[in-house]
Amino acid sequence: MKININPTNLSGYVNIKPEYDHMKNLDATVEDAEATEILCFEAIRRVPYTEIGNFLSHLVKKMRLNSKLVVHEIDSYEMSRQYFYGELNGDALNDTVYSNELPVFSSVDMNSIASFLQELGLVIVKKRINGCFFTLEAVRNG
Repeated sequence: MKININPTNLSGYVNIKPEYDHMKNLDATVEDAEATEILCFEAIRRVPYTEIGNFLSHLVKKMRLNSKLVVHEIDSYEMSRQYFYGELNGDALNDTVYSNELPVFSSVDMNSIASFLQELGLVIVKKRINGCFFTLEAVRNG
């Protein structure tokens, strides 16, 4: 089973809205160790900061061995760096963070998410920064 937590629906995936009430408990959607791939696009910022660890742990619990988790999110460190050096103005910063109608509860950076996923036993296979966004791919090895 492939899970897509993303504002945009994809065919071939079980699509879940990136709203905290829809994402926080996937037990009715997917059994533990059933997901072969989880796409988590612009979803972590919709989770209250104090619940991010629980949310990521819940996603990892749903992953099958040798499955993949892809996280695509705004990198708060990169956004701050670009703002500080004048590469990003206040309007662009606000458009990037608040452009979607869904509420934003937290901000994260790629390295903190990568570290946490490694603590949960995942292997980071890819890290990319593109503008203010990061994409992180992690695998649950058997």
